[in-house]
Amino acid sequence: MGQWTKLVECHPHGIPDVLARQIDEHYGALYASARQLRLADRLHGDIWVYRSQTAGFVHAIFLYTCSGREIRVLSEQVGAIAYEVERFVDYLFERHPEADRIQFFGLDMGELRTTRPYQRYFCAEDIVIPAVGSEQAYTDKLGKSTKRNIRRRSAALAQRHPSMRFETLDASGIDAALVAQIIAFNRARMASKNKMSTYCDEDAARLAALAADDGMAGIVRVEGEIVAGSVCARIGHNYYMMISGHALGFDEFSLGFLCCYWTTQACLRRGAREINLMGGRLDYKYALLGGSRKYDALSVYRSRQAMLGFLPDVIGTACRGSLIEARFALLDCERKPGAAAQLVAHGIRSWRAVKARRMQEAS
Repeated sequence: MGQWTKLVECHPHGIPDVLARQIDEHYGALYASARQLRLADRLHGDIWVYRSQTAGFVHAIFLYTCSGREIRVLSEQVGAIAYEVERFVDYLFERHPEADRIQFFGLDMGELRTTRPYQRYFCAEDIVIPAVGSEQAYTDKLGKSTKRNIRRRSAALAQRHPSMRFETLDASGIDAALVAQIIAFNRARMASKNKMSTYCDEDAARLAALAADDGMAGIVRVEGEIVAGSVCARIGHNYYMMISGHALGFDEFSLGFLCCYWTTQACLRRGAREINLMGGRLDYKYALLGGSRKYDALSVYRSRQAMLGFLPDVIGTACRGSLIEARFALLDCERKPGAAAQLVAHGIRSWRAVKARRMQEAS
């Protein structure tokens, strides 16, 4: 294929559009995209770009910043081959002799074989519908009960509300007002269940901006009024379903689930390779064929001596990582067979019920 080469560039005034498109095409990852990094105000100062390629074929692209003894990798929640990460680490320590630690957040990769000391722990999770091919191929793979529920609830909704229509909006039709309306649906529904929504009013402009470049939205109208919607950002060949919500009066039809299903179909019609349903272990995501994709945080040190220079951080990272992994190990029991796992799952559900009752009493 040709000789393997490593290229490093420094961009002091932001990331060029051509490079942003290349990153999107390579990873298809929202949290590695230039638009997300710009909105998070993380593209200031000197931004370094590392490319690993062979005869023009790119194996890895990482954005990073240097600050004193530390390098922070900005490309987050990406899939990477372990040996490419090892190459990247070795190259950076060679190129930046002042650096003693390289920090990643959100790597989906195999086992590292580096001899350098490192800390690695689970830090994030997405529920992802993998590549399934055509819209029909996707529908055929759905479970029998899921397909039956879709048919039954769609028919009931159409019978009760004959004016009901599902439609898609291109990026030009998505603005902050639309996103704010869907966020309001989401917050109202969560409040009705004595839960706190993860979205606030300030998120509307940010999500609209993420969807502005080739994104799409699926919305449901009744009597011309929007009663449900899902807003998606497109990153490369992948879609991220960032926010979904529906009006409370339509719970009996599982309208939120139907809207997500119809939006998923619309994404597939547009050539989606993967559809990322974001974080949150909700049953409807698994019914839509979503599966868990886990990401690790990684800190690699130049040497054991260099690692001792970060001792307080090393101890804090070990404690934080152990707590996060223990929490998700408990949550994993909810989807595992076996008496012991189900006993733990029953305890988790009981705790949630008690918490919900206390929140209701407090309100």
